[in-house]
Amino acid sequence: MTKIVINSCYGGFSLSVEGMKRYAEIKGLPLYIEGDDFFPTFWTIPSEERTGLIDQKNWSTFTDEQRMQSNQLFSKYTISSRDFDRTDPILVQVVEELGPKADGYCAKLTIETLEKGTLYRIKEYDGYESIETNNDIEWRVA
Repeated sequence: MTKIVINSCYGGFSLSVEGMKRYAEIKGLPLYIEGDDFFPTFWTIPSEERTGLIDQKNWSTFTDEQRMQSNQLFSKYTISSRDFDRTDPILVQVVEELGPKADGYCAKLTIETLEKGTLYRIKEYDGYESIETNNDIEWRVA
């Protein structure tokens, strides 16, 4: 069986600060959290090592190339639960361990189980997700 983490309410998939801390702890990643509980940024390096990033206050004064480089560095220096593989065993473990405490802002994370090898996709509407398998689709023949 394969376990898949999805968001089962309107809003959007995300882990809470506590969930991200636990994920990083298990994964062995350093984590530096900035911002508030609603919109935190999860950095993987300390602030003094974040070179090449553009301060948002001065964003308009830089070239497109400099902005793109800054965006690439931001992606390199941060992690987001929205980018996690939903079958990641560590993600599954965090959701199982923490239960509702793993839920990010406007999220209700649940675990669905499918037979190993089942074709599936995560179907999303307004942040609410469900699992759709090949058997769920009504195929027609032309």
